[in-house]
Amino acid sequence: MGEGITQAPKHLVLRWINLSTLAFCAVVAVFEIIIFYVITSLSVLGFTPSYTIQEVAHSLTFRTMKTGISFYLIFGLGICIVNAIIWRILRTSVQFKSSLIISLSRGLVLAFPLITIISTIFYSDFPRFRVLGIGLSALLWPILSLILFRFYQKEPEKKQGIEIALVSGLIILIIANIIRITLFFKYKIENPITVSLVLIFTVFIFAFLLWFFRPLRIRIYEWSIIVKLRKGIIVLIIAFGALLGSGLPLTFYSLTAFACRLKVIFPRITQKYLEIQIGAQKQMPNVVLVVWDTVRADHLSLYGYNRKTTPFLDSLAEEAVVFNRAFSTSCSTIPSHASIFTGLYPSEHNCHTEHLKLDERFTTLAEKYKELGYITLGYTNNASLNRYTGFAQGFDFFEVFSSYGIFSGDMAYFYYLNTYFPEYSRDQGARSTERTVGGWLPLTKQFDAPFFLFVNYMEAHLPYPWTFRAFRFFENPGKARRQYLGKSLVWDYFYCQGGISPETRQSAINWYDGSIYYLDFMTSRLLDLLSKEEVLDNTIFVLVSDHGESFGEHKIFGHITGLYQNLTWVPFLIYWPGHLEPMRIDKNVSLRELPEILLTLSRGNIPAQLKPISEEQPLVYAENFMPVHFLERISSFCEKPIDLSLFERREKMVIKDDYKLLWSSNTGYEFYNLKTDPAELQDIKASPDFPALQEALEEFMKQPPFKSEPPKRKLDQEIKRTLKALQYAR
Repeated sequence: MGEGITQAPKHLVLRWINLSTLAFCAVVAVFEIIIFYVITSLSVLGFTPSYTIQEVAHSLTFRTMKTGISFYLIFGLGICIVNAIIWRILRTSVQFKSSLIISLSRGLVLAFPLITIISTIFYSDFPRFRVLGIGLSALLWPILSLILFRFYQKEPEKKQGIEIALVSGLIILIIANIIRITLFFKYKIENPITVSLVLIFTVFIFAFLLWFFRPLRIRIYEWSIIVKLRKGIIVLIIAFGALLGSGLPLTFYSLTAFACRLKVIFPRITQKYLEIQIGAQKQMPNVVLVVWDTVRADHLSLYGYNRKTTPFLDSLAEEAVVFNRAFSTSCSTIPSHASIFTGLYPSEHNCHTEHLKLDERFTTLAEKYKELGYITLGYTNNASLNRYTGFAQGFDFFEVFSSYGIFSGDMAYFYYLNTYFPEYSRDQGARSTERTVGGWLPLTKQFDAPFFLFVNYMEAHLPYPWTFRAFRFFENPGKARRQYLGKSLVWDYFYCQGGISPETRQSAINWYDGSIYYLDFMTSRLLDLLSKEEVLDNTIFVLVSDHGESFGEHKIFGHITGLYQNLTWVPFLIYWPGHLEPMRIDKNVSLRELPEILLTLSRGNIPAQLKPISEEQPLVYAENFMPVHFLERISSFCEKPIDLSLFERREKMVIKDDYKLLWSSNTGYEFYNLKTDPAELQDIKASPDFPALQEALEEFMKQPPFKSEPPKRKLDQEIKRTLKALQYAR
């Protein structure tokens, strides 16, 4: 594109160069996506993915594609400006200037995907060598530009420049995608030599065909119709790229696919599907399940915290059922959510830090609602809850918010945005959630069936948001926001240092409390949205947290280990005005019981958990498995070796009434009275109540765990990238 332009009038040469540059950027952006799809489909050659190409397609969100293509077009405009500057500065022949500018611009655009991917891998996996990695990968640009320049200078009339650019571009994009897939996404290659030879052979066959049909190509180039249409073709390519970059086709496809499921568009085509979907009980209530990720109950004013962190929930509680003693089944996201979805403990569903995938043989809460005729919608801001880990089971529509990219364009965009303009990426997806749900709700009203909506909010999880509300509990909120804007806490650092200063700890708590305050505000907006769409009156609204957070208590930072109160005591609220009498329930309840509670309420019955306390309260258990991927990270993160015994263990917990028994595989038992010692500082194993709970916990540990099929490969890198971003793995 743009070759042979030196024969045009001088004042049009630069215009042709820039137009062809924009078209070239659009082509590279689209080809990067296409080649990724093609290579991930080549399992017959030796790639053994643990998920299908359809799941990969779902993971590559429309926003990611749109961002990547848009970035390349903006990138191309920047190159055009540089081209114009170089054109004016150089005082050489038009032939030399055009050849040099075309070579430099084409070389940069072609080298950019590989430079970005290699730089990202070095930055995340080999931080000590990232400068070397970036420098070595950047050498590809001058090398490629020099090769292209020699061809443009030598035989411009034979149009070999575009062919060399095309062949080298295909080679680079294939290599970049193989690196991305094998290192970044961790596809396992059973026959790496075969795969590489087949791909290289394919490119060489393509190059050979170009050379073999060289006389025909030259004649085609010289056809008058081709010359006349050349400008139109370039403009159409740019327009096509701009259209994809705008997101309109992808948005239209997304809404159409969703609307088809909701009988809004093409009702006859979807009639059979809808007859299967719709149950007989069309008057059943809607259900909205909101999970506040990483929120400990003792930091909510709803539970007596001395700061007004949840003013909206406080007012909502006056018309709601509030569980004062709700406990998660684990201290981390994946096992806790798996319990919320299945009603099973981690050892029963086998989805935890040693096995990061929920088996398809379990029936999830979304699948149960789907059987009842519900539309099932899911939006998660915690990207570890995705199709790969099995949490999309049963959802008609499931979307994962991500603040980092997949392709080179959106990778660069998010890095630039988060580094230089952090104020524009202020939260962890709460506002994006609001926009998405706001688009879903009007469509659900067209459908004669209730909906089940699951939402995960991440604002109380590191990295904390940079909104003004998140800094309200600092002594000087404006100064604190300026100080922390674009920054984040890293719990690993404090493990490496062996502790945290009182000042830093208090700042972390201030920020955490402000993040909860912001979450409370965004939750109020969600209910306003439900009210605006006139669906709130017939909606069961449920709010829980999956686990808590530790700020150095018991020498634990974050939530990678430990089953203490600050990590397992979570908020639990049910709001259904006109149907449930407002009350506070003091009985112990596990989030494992959530599916039973919701399904019972949806059928118009009152679950046992909402009835008066019986004389014999059920036992509540929790479990934590060894965080193997965290251990990989922390070992290389810390400059000096640290004691890993805190993490190299499995843990169990049982609670009965006010007594709590903890067991660790490397330290044994701890026994606490939560009424007199809520901070769990005084071990009372000498208590006469200890043997009964010890026996109950040992019986629980004797139960045979669920045996799932071993994963086809150790860890999906999409999961691993997510865990890195959430500070679970390296």
